[in-house]
Amino acid sequence: MFKDAKSAVISIAAIILVIALGIVGIDRNNVNRLTKTGKKITTCKEAAYTLIEERFELSSMVGRILVEEGLDDPIGPVVRQWDSEADVEAVSHLYISLDQELDGVLKRYYGQAVYLRMVPYFEEIYRVELSLTTPVEEYNGQVDTYNAMRASFPASLTARRLERGALPRFSIASALKGRP
Repeated sequence: MFKDAKSAVISIAAIILVIALGIVGIDRNNVNRLTKTGKKITTCKEAAYTLIEERFELSSMVGRILVEEGLDDPIGPVVRQWDSEADVEAVSHLYISLDQELDGVLKRYYGQAVYLRMVPYFEEIYRVELSLTTPVEEYNGQVDTYNAMRASFPASLTARRLERGALPRFSIASALKGRP
């Protein structure tokens, strides 16, 4: 196969070098893809968190109105749990809890005088929810892409080396789509 030992060593060394460069190139490509998708995810998450925080602020105003009217405020304890540093799963759970409390307040006080004071805030909360749909869907789509990419071979090796685990999705998307 080789005319002498020297040509065999040179050929084998060249093949090993090409394979090593290929592996390094593939790994670098996977790092770039995971990082690029991770940045998109962070951008979408920040946009969603900004809107969610706005929703919590508006909801706290509804709670203040209830307190001013001498009524029970079921919204306050949920609003005080808001943490902009919490993970997506915790924020999703808290969002759903707040949604349930707001729904209860709407049903309980509908048609009463206090309801008229709360209507502008509920309208603004609804506007925020409509705005929130896009970043949540983009975030979930990017997370699906990232998790699929992270699970594929050889990107899974790169993700393991970089200690990047699977990312959670927002679980509030169905609540947002269920609005009238």
